[in-house]
Amino acid sequence: MMQTTSRATDPIVVMTKGDHSKPNLLF
Repeated sequence: MMQTTSRATDPIVVMTKGDHSKPNLLF
């Protein structure tokens, strides 16, 4: 699972949610 750092690590999270505060919801 990724944390708030997923925004830079996983661009998919940013494109899907657009919010790096809750990236773990997608995973």
